[in-house]
Amino acid sequence: MTAIEAGPFTGEASDLLEETARVVIPPLRSAVFSLCPHISTVAGYHFGWIDKNGNAVTERGGKLLRPTIALAAAGMISGDSPRRSANSEMSCTGFLAASVAIELVHNYSLIHDDVIDRDDLRHGRPTVWRVFGSARAILAGDALASLATEVLAKVDSAYGLRAIGELTSAVGRMVAGQAQDIALEQHSIPPRALRSLSGGTELVSWASKGIDGYVSAYLEMAAAKTGALFGCAAVLPALLSGLEEGECEALRSFGTNAGVAFQAIDDVLGIWGDPEVTGKPLYSDIFSRKLSLPVALVLSGAGDSKDKLRSIYGLPSIGPKAASEAARVIEDAGAKEQAYRLADEYMNLALSDLKRTDCTPRGRAALGEIAGFMARRDR
Repeated sequence: MTAIEAGPFTGEASDLLEETARVVIPPLRSAVFSLCPHISTVAGYHFGWIDKNGNAVTERGGKLLRPTIALAAAGMISGDSPRRSANSEMSCTGFLAASVAIELVHNYSLIHDDVIDRDDLRHGRPTVWRVFGSARAILAGDALASLATEVLAKVDSAYGLRAIGELTSAVGRMVAGQAQDIALEQHSIPPRALRSLSGGTELVSWASKGIDGYVSAYLEMAAAKTGALFGCAAVLPALLSGLEEGECEALRSFGTNAGVAFQAIDDVLGIWGDPEVTGKPLYSDIFSRKLSLPVALVLSGAGDSKDKLRSIYGLPSIGPKAASEAARVIEDAGAKEQAYRLADEYMNLALSDLKRTDCTPRGRAALGEIAGFMARRDR
């Protein structure tokens, strides 16, 4: 992978993530456990705070990347620029609430994703639907989504409605991206198998896009499914502070592009990630027949690799041997390295977006450090 440059920042991404955990988890827990017990037990289990019986445990939770971006952006807004000082009347409490709201939405999407994908593990633990059933998992996800809006609605800001509109719009784009992801999965298998799912109509339409059709469709999906919420995280503090639309657009674009890079790395880890680190099985995305970025890159090419991968994805079931062979085909085709390069390209676009913001060098560097971590992570 090529190097990703961030600005002069004296701290490390790990320090920022730890600080976010310190300040975000207490109000996040308070919000989650304010829900009715039938819901809070399920949600608390998902976050890794309690076991299925409600007993306190200490489990590895999520990375808190989205609230970290929001808090880093909030630090920029409270910087020393006279224009920012004049426009920025938000309190730290308001920025913290925005960070909590973002994390609630993210985890609602994870619970639902696990139901949709029928995933058995998350962070090395049985997923919510496997422990409590699909119905309670879906309800818990719905409750977290509703709670996010409630938390943000309590922020005392003249621009609160603007922020709520941004959050709900991001959720809409995220859901649309998830729907497109499902459609892409259906189109990653041979036409004969596909016809039983959708009649093959859309396959012909996408094929007409040419050699880059799969990759173009993938990038569009990633910008919505993953990029929308990262973009929302980056822009919410600016919206709550009433900053100009040009500034907001640059921050939103930063988050969206960083989100696409994040998804690209996620797709690499979904095939080759270390199970001890990711908490998911090796070749997880291949077993699920996901049209992840490495797969899309192979299918957009020509020759034996494309045909071999289609053949494996068309098997009635994909076992360990077939999954290993698929991973080898993808890597031999150069798609793993191409996925890393695309992640770098989108992360550098994100860092270019930061240059368009009127923020302090330290604030820009903090966001750049988090962005670089997103492209270098191993889980």
